[in-house]
Order: sequence, then structure tokens, then C-alpha cells
Amino acid sequence: MQGSPPVGRARLILTRSVLPRMAQRAFWLRRRAQVIAAKLGARPTIELYFAFDDPYGAVAVPGVIDLARRHGVELTLAPVVVHGLEGDPDQPLRVAASLIDTARLLRRQGRVLARSEPIAPRDVAFLAAWTEAARVRGKELELATDILAAVWERSEPIVERGALAAIYQRVVGEAPPRDRASWDRIVTRNEQQLRARGHWETPAARIAGEWFFAHERIETMGELLTSLGKPARSAS
Repeated sequence: MQGSPPVGRARLILTRSVLPRMAQRAFWLRRRAQVIAAKLGARPTIELYFAFDDPYGAVAVPGVIDLARRHGVELTLAPVVVHGLEGDPDQPLRVAASLIDTARLLRRQGRVLARSEPIAPRDVAFLAAWTEAARVRGKELELATDILAAVWERSEPIVERGALAAIYQRVVGEAPPRDRASWDRIVTRNEQQLRARGHWETPAARIAGEWFFAHERIETMGELLTSLGKPARSAS
């Protein structure tokens, strides 16, 4: 740094020292506030935003459902259709990478990714509406898990709506809704809420104000829940 202009030296100090320390201090202050809130009786919850065209959902949704059950916390699933950064030129590369990465994550669990091609969001938009409709019967968690598995682990090249409707019938106990308008509005509200709370992509989980990419941060999410007074229950 010898001989650096004063402005350049100040910028280096700011970016390499001051800002990282401020960010770390803000993190620990937020974590301390979360712990205090938990001790005062505030119940941590998990919000999980996911999309049926996103293969990571096949990893995240069952993983977070299991996490919530083990820690005894409430989980809210929020299906979306629109996600990601608008106009992102790298989106095709991200989608291709997500297929490769999902295959790797599923193999770790003894599961297999059946699809090698992406799905257009519009082709599975109805599934988000169906999930919201299933919430009325308290079946949204089971439905999302089963349909994600059908779409990504057992699916034909084309998403077969009739087969997915049969899953809905089996899980929910009735036929899927013919009129999606009211459910689509809830999905749109989910999308707006995701962005209003500071995130943009799926699968995104929010716990006590902190965001996690849920397909790869299950363990970290569990550590946070434990720090908030919600240790995991024994598998037995």
C-alpha cells in the first residue's frame, strides 16, 4: 500500500477491514436478538419458497419438511412460478448447472434424477396453484413432496398432467381445482413476498429473518434452530 493515493488507501481499508467487521457485528447482533426472542417465547418458523420447474425443489422440500419435524417447528411452503433475476443472461447456464448439481445431491440420498432436460415454468405453473388448493385440506406438504418426486425422479420427457392429477386425487382426496384463478393470486402473492423480504431465487428458506438456499444448507439451518432453543428430536 506504500505510495497509494489517500483515496485508494481509504477504499482498501473500508472494503477489506471496516465493512467486513461491520457485517460480522451486524450478524452477531441479529443472532443475539434471535436467541433473546426465543427465550422470551417466540417460536421460530420456517418459510420455504420453491418452484416446480426448479430441480433443487426435489431435494429441498422433503429435506426441510424432515428438518421442521425433527426440530418441532412450523413450516410454511410457498410455491412460486416466477423466480430468479429478471433478464439474467446466465440463466440458461444456471439451469443446466442445477440439473447436474441436483443429480449429485440426489445420488447422496440413494435417489436418481430422471430428467436431463429443464422444464419451462409455464408448463408446471398449475402445480403451484394445486399446492395452494391442497393447503385447505392440510395436504400441501405431502402433495408437493410426491409431485416433485414424480416430476423429477419418475417423469416422462413431457409432464403428464393426468398422472399428476391422479397424485392430487390420492393425496388430497378430491380432484384438483378446475378454476385456478384464486389460487394463482396466492402464488403471485408468494412471489411478491419473496422479493419484498429480500430474496429472489428458489429454493429459499427463511428462519428468524435469515435466508438459506435450502437444497444445500439443511445442516446450517438445523444449527440455527438449535441455537434458538429447538434442538433436533431423537430419531427413535
